[in-house]
Amino acid sequence: MSKTRVLPLFLAAPPALKPFRQALTSRHCAIRRIPTRTTTTMTNSDATVYDGKNQEYWEKCWAENRTRWDMSNASPMLVQLVRDTFVKNNKFFSQKANKEYIMNPKAIPLGGPSTKALIPGCGTGYDVQLLAERYAESIGCDYAEIGVQRAQAWLSTQPETPGKRSVVLADYFEPNSVLDKSGPYDVIYDYTFLCALLPELHEKFASRTAELLAPHGELITLIWPIILGDGPKPSAPPHPMTIEYMENLLVPKGFRCVDVVPILPPELSHSDRDGTGRYGAFSGFARWAVNK
Repeated sequence: MSKTRVLPLFLAAPPALKPFRQALTSRHCAIRRIPTRTTTTMTNSDATVYDGKNQEYWEKCWAENRTRWDMSNASPMLVQLVRDTFVKNNKFFSQKANKEYIMNPKAIPLGGPSTKALIPGCGTGYDVQLLAERYAESIGCDYAEIGVQRAQAWLSTQPETPGKRSVVLADYFEPNSVLDKSGPYDVIYDYTFLCALLPELHEKFASRTAELLAPHGELITLIWPIILGDGPKPSAPPHPMTIEYMENLLVPKGFRCVDVVPILPPELSHSDRDGTGRYGAFSGFARWAVNK
C-alpha cells in the first residue's frame, strides 16, 4: 500500500468542495455554495401520488412494498461512529480513494446512563437497533402503522442491546404526544426523514427538533440527496438537500454546526447514495448542537 497523506475528513473532499475548508472556523459553520460539477437528469415515479404529510400515502407505500428508502442496513457512517471506530482509532482508510481520513474523536456524543436517542421516520428500524448499542434508550417513530409493525417485527429478531429499543406510531409534529412524554432526547438522528417532507414543513421540522432535544442535545444528520450540478430536481421525495440549506434552516432555530463532512467517502455511504446510484446523488454528514 502506498504512503498516503493524512488529512482531516472534512478537508479531504474532492477539489470542487475545497471552499468548505474554512467552513468550520466561522461562528455558525457558515457553508459556501458548492461549485457546479455535473448535470443530472432524474425522474421520480412517485411524484404523481405524493401529496406531502399524508399517512395514507405512506401506508400504501409499505403495503405495496414501495420502500425504495430501505437500504437493508444502517448507514456505514453511523456504524463507524457508534462502534467507536473513529473515536478509538481517529482514522479511516478509504481503499477506493486510496486516502486516509482523520475524524474528530468528539464526532458524536458518547451516550451513557439515562441517555436517549430518537429516530424520526425510522423505517425498518436499523438505526434504532444500532443506536441502542450506545444509548440507554433508542426510540424510533413512524407515521405509518404498517411501518411500525414491520420495524417491531424486525427488531424482535435482532440480538439484545445494552440499551432499550422501541418503535412507536407517532406524528413527529404533534405536540404533547408520546414523543414529548418519552423525551427530552440527547440525540435526534435524521437520515432521509427531512428530505421526505414537503419543503413547507422543513422549518417546522427545525423548530420541533429543537423542542424535543435536551439542553445541549444534538441533531445528527446524514444528508441525502446532495446533487452536484444544475440538472432537474425531483418534485417529490426525496427533496434535494445541501449542507448550506441545512445551516440556513437550523441556525435561526438555535442550532450551531459543530462537525461537517461535505461529501462522505464511498465506503461510508450506502452504495446507492455515493454519487453512483439513484439521481447521481452523494451523502454528507453534519452534527448540530442546540443551545437552550
